Amino acid sequence: MLPRTANERECVEISKKLPPLTEKQKQYAFDHCFRKQAKIKNKKGDTYCLECGHLFHVDNIHAKNVICPHCHAKLKTDGVMRKTKKESTFQIITTCNGWQIVRTFEVWKWTHGAEPCSYSILECIQRFMKPDSRDIVLARPLCMFGRYFDYCAEMTIKYERPGVYYNCYDIWAMVVYPYEQLLPIVKRNGYCKWLKKNTSFVTTFHRLVFNSKYETIAKCQRFDIWKELSEAFIVSNWYLIKMLIRHKYSPKDMSIWRDTVQFVNELGLDSHSPKYVLPTDLDAMHDMLFNRLQRKRIEEANERKREQIAKKKAYAREFRKKNAKLLKMVLVVGDITIKPLQNYKDYINEGKAMHHCVENYWMREESFILSARMNGERIATIELDRNDFSIKQCRGLQNCIPDQYDQLVSILKRNKRKFLKAAS
Repeated sequence: MLPRTANERECVEISKKLPPLTEKQKQYAFDHCFRKQAKIKNKKGDTYCLECGHLFHVDNIHAKNVICPHCHAKLKTDGVMRKTKKESTFQIITTCNGWQIVRTFEVWKWTHGAEPCSYSILECIQRFMKPDSRDIVLARPLCMFGRYFDYCAEMTIKYERPGVYYNCYDIWAMVVYPYEQLLPIVKRNGYCKWLKKNTSFVTTFHRLVFNSKYETIAKCQRFDIWKELSEAFIVSNWYLIKMLIRHKYSPKDMSIWRDTVQFVNELGLDSHSPKYVLPTDLDAMHDMLFNRLQRKRIEEANERKREQIAKKKAYAREFRKKNAKLLKMVLVVGDITIKPLQNYKDYINEGKAMHHCVENYWMREESFILSARMNGERIATIELDRNDFSIKQCRGLQNCIPDQYDQLVSILKRNKRKFLKAAS
């Protein structure tokens, strides 16, 4: 996509001037993105180096690590001799003209059995970030349902869709080049080695630059809060986070503390009280609150059940009063008897006998349900429209169309006026 704003045009020009990877950077990516492996061929100790293809001998065939005498590489002995292809990601973090730039590369490694392996690296994404601007992304086009990049195409401006669960242009690289160039604001706001190792740099940049709460957490070195608690929880419970930091309270398991806070809020207790949110025995407080919450939930469930039962009883009384004449309508034609279902118990029995969900139609104002029987055995359940008593559906055993469908429809059409008269 062509650049449309001044910032986008500036980023495109910067992208053209960015230097290519040096041999040192490439070698660092190749050395750290993949494990170097060897394959012990037989019990004699003949071993292949899957990096350079050299065949050498080891004394201990059960050794997990060996050193190749040819390329001097430290090798893991869990390699396979067949041809393989492995992929990884590599990032370089730099700056230019006030922009924080994250360059993402895809790295490939091919092993060829007893032959030397080969490597390849190609840049796929460039993300430009600035404190006073939205992110600008330059990337190669995606293909194969968004799983792979078109490596033959040039990088162009890409627009990210907000709210998407998976963002293919925000990649957490397996390896980041150790020599980083950072904007002064990133250093000032608490960027450190822990963040570099444990978080995506893009996420870290946005949190440190645009969210003062995360800046406070980083400067106080409370990375357990950063790692274990979601951004939504931190924002909504910031006063509790400040209590944690001020009292230097460090629970062994932050997730248990988070659950305890949620229990306190759900029970309506004082969340500003250290008794509940900063207990000396967190596990005991968590279990006590959980038991109280379970009892509360059971009481609420029982209350809802009682209300539902009362509602059903009230509806049953109203149903019998409103449809007093209709409930007496019984049609007998030869061996077939059609009669209405009288109450909720009849709906349940009908559903169990016919293996369908007619009990869900209880308390539906727009429906009137009939049961058709032949020689005393159920053959169909019929739903009539309460407004004009037309047939909405007629279902037999397991929701199948009954064999007597046409006969039942004919009987109900002939007696439609009787239903209308009884309902008036």
